[in-house]
Amino acid sequence: IWEMAKEMITEAGDYAKSKGLEIVLELEPFDQALLKNVDELVRRRQLSQVEDAGRLSEWVDRVLGGSPEEVRRYRSGDRKLLGYFMGEVMRASSGRANPEAVRRRLERALEEREG
Repeated sequence: IWEMAKEMITEAGDYAKSKGLEIVLELEPFDQALLKNVDELVRRRQLSQVEDAGRLSEWVDRVLGGSPEEVRRYRSGDRKLLGYFMGEVMRASSGRANPEAVRRRLERALEEREG
């Protein structure tokens, strides 16, 4: 049963994995009926990664809109600021945004702002 729970938490994404211990503790005492509730628990506690384009765009736009000087520096060639923007979006999403999806959305948004 433990292996099944671990697999279900892993499938929910990196954020849920980081909260896996909390999930397991909430599931104690461990039995088959509770195991079926892992998906519900991940959803209820909002532990799954967010990949929704609308939510990601909202966070990216908020971060870029609130960082005009950093955007200007990025456009001037300071590409290491991508890490700064990534961190700010992850903070805005409480760590729930899918990092790869955030990176792609940031690169696209910054490219569009350059044009």
